[in-house]
Amino acid sequence: MRVAVLGDTHVPSDYPAIPAPVLEALAGSDAILHCGDIVHPGVLEFLSAYAPVWAIAGNHDRGKPGIHLPRRRVVELGGRRIGMIHGDEAGGVHVTKSMVIELLHQAVLEPFIAEEPCDCIVFGHTHKPMMDVYRVAFEPRGPEGPRVKHNVLLLNPGSPNSQTRVASMGFLDLAEGELRAEIRLFQPPGRK
Repeated sequence: MRVAVLGDTHVPSDYPAIPAPVLEALAGSDAILHCGDIVHPGVLEFLSAYAPVWAIAGNHDRGKPGIHLPRRRVVELGGRRIGMIHGDEAGGVHVTKSMVIELLHQAVLEPFIAEEPCDCIVFGHTHKPMMDVYRVAFEPRGPEGPRVKHNVLLLNPGSPNSQTRVASMGFLDLAEGELRAEIRLFQPPGRK
């Protein structure tokens, strides 16, 4: 199963559209995960022409007409549990883009600790692609106690519409017993 991962599209407020090379890269995807800052509900409808879409709300989606999404969620795809979060809050406090990496545990991992273990957590907010693997102790309610999961993949797809940095998106390949990730880079499209 091939899963495309997008975040921080900011269409149409900052950019006119998702760039054509990114849309071409979506071809053949079985699912699309959007990590927030969608800005307009038509973006999700447009993306759903390529594959089923799961999304969460980012800080720029709050109060936008027609965007009624959770701030975080867990989806099960290809036998894997994938956490989704924008990563703009830690303990109810706004986290700036530059602080997310320093506060990665609080902003991205901690919101999922009290649940069944995730195999991967995708997040956005920084507009910078990032991929790393962490050891995480999940503490779901129940008599089993904490469950340490090694190799929890954290993936930030960056933004396909970065105005100054490289534009990017991510992919997850979910096969029996395998989870592979890729970050694909594109020439920045420029700002509207």
